[in-house]
Amino acid sequence: MRLLSFLKGKLAGMVGTIERYPLTVLLIVALTINNMFTINQDYNVSYYESTLMIGILLSLVAEQLYQRFFKPLKMRLLLMGSALVVMFVYHLMIGGQVDHAIAFSVKTDVFILILITAFIWIPSIKCQLRFSQSFLVVFKAFFTTVLFCLIISIGISTILLAIDALLFDTSFTIWFQLLNVVGTLFGPVFFLTFIPLYIGNKDADMSEADRQKRYEEISRATAKSKQFDLLILFVFIPLVVVYTIVLLIYILSNLTSALFTENVLEPLLISYTITVLVIYLLASEVDHHVSHFFRLVIPKVLLPIVLFQTVASIVKINETGMTYGRYYVIVFGVFGTITGFIYAFLSSKKTNWLAPILIVISIISVTPPVDAFTVSRYSQINLVKGILESYNMLNDGQVEPNAEVSEADQIKLTEVIEYLDEMDDLDEVEWLPSNIFVANRFEDIFGFEPTYQTDLNPFRSTRSVNLRNWEGEMIDVSASDWLIKQSIDGQSSNNDRFTLTGQALSSYQLEINSDRDAFDIKLFNENQELITLDGEELLDYFLTGGQSNRQLTIDEAVYTIENDQAELSVIVEEINLYQTNYTIDFFLLIDLK
Repeated sequence: MRLLSFLKGKLAGMVGTIERYPLTVLLIVALTINNMFTINQDYNVSYYESTLMIGILLSLVAEQLYQRFFKPLKMRLLLMGSALVVMFVYHLMIGGQVDHAIAFSVKTDVFILILITAFIWIPSIKCQLRFSQSFLVVFKAFFTTVLFCLIISIGISTILLAIDALLFDTSFTIWFQLLNVVGTLFGPVFFLTFIPLYIGNKDADMSEADRQKRYEEISRATAKSKQFDLLILFVFIPLVVVYTIVLLIYILSNLTSALFTENVLEPLLISYTITVLVIYLLASEVDHHVSHFFRLVIPKVLLPIVLFQTVASIVKINETGMTYGRYYVIVFGVFGTITGFIYAFLSSKKTNWLAPILIVISIISVTPPVDAFTVSRYSQINLVKGILESYNMLNDGQVEPNAEVSEADQIKLTEVIEYLDEMDDLDEVEWLPSNIFVANRFEDIFGFEPTYQTDLNPFRSTRSVNLRNWEGEMIDVSASDWLIKQSIDGQSSNNDRFTLTGQALSSYQLEINSDRDAFDIKLFNENQELITLDGEELLDYFLTGGQSNRQLTIDEAVYTIENDQAELSVIVEEINLYQTNYTIDFFLLIDLK
């Protein structure tokens, strides 16, 4: 009966959610429809997904602001309109940069972090409600929603498997569509039913009875179970303590050596800082001597860990320059140092400090010219210039080859150039071409081949594109004279020439030449060359951009050259550019004129 009562309450709450968050629900529906089209592959609309997600979070923040600080309806409409404007601005400024996948995804992640933090923080501003309580509400709501969605998804999967086995065949598309409805539509709306309606300025005229009822709803939302307390006290806190001890042992045993010469701890700093602060917030709501001791000690331990690693990361800048990853390690190190100092020496109870500090630092990290990608770009370019100038290789805006560069500097130069190429920043360097790793450009420019540390895998893919699942797609080949499936591996030098058959005249021949640097495809008629496809230009065409693994639609996968005698069209299945090699699988359409 309690479960039935709970489900009835949540059903009523979902109806109320539509009233509380109308714009949010509308955008959730739009995201669900967008995913339906993506699953069906009717249209390539996946790039709208991040825009709609940002819009959903913006609308949530707008509603939180209205419910807490405003009363007139026109302010609600103004905030909702502002959320839509920011969403469209985001789509125009960032959402269209899908090819620059790393910068695009990192900036989007930071924006999402800012909005989620604001959503949690707003209810606790100038209010008796603590930030840790608001965080607890969202924490409980999230994992309860995940549990319900998981159970529903398992149920749907079981039913579909039974139908497929006993009645008739079912398509995986139906399964994905139903899971899309559960995860994208039901999940977020169900989550919002757990968010209480906090007291705000619009409730100034509320009767005492209604106010008391509202406080009771908030109290229920922030309540914890005994099982939750046990989970925090005897699972989460011990795990964090052991993890912290391991990090402390590493730092103390490497204070004079590896800590400042290696970056082993760098990748762990952000996750460690976030983990400690999350557990700290949850422990703040548990009244037990274990949690009290944890809150007293952990900020004092967090402080030296993040401080030492932040200093170590700054020292590494002189050697390997600033990358966007190291930038965020330093940013989160500063954030951890500030919050650790506040909670260690000022007030362990005022957890509201955490949110504004995180929001301000996050905004700075995506705001030019001090954002992660601008700072790292100038740092890496200056590092390249410094190496070249130390060997007198950069003169009058031109790079002069020099095979006498030391192996250590060859490795460093290769790594920096590879980073700039991966980030699509070589366009900002006037004296270097883009796609420098295609063919033998690198060696022609610097006088030596790309050089890597011996422990690095030379077969690691540095850039790739592939044709996304195109089952059911059709290609019109009616105007073509031949369709040929071909694969080229640059590691194997080949010079193949074969006669094209199937036509009335068999005098046409196709020649494919390939080596480690490049390839070309030539069409002949009785030894007279008709047209040549330059493989270097084809690789340039598909591998330009910062995205390391890009999926192509059928239209995007086509590369065509033509003259007055013939037309060659390549439909790429997959291209992989490695540090010392390349591979390409494709269909070739040949059309004689």
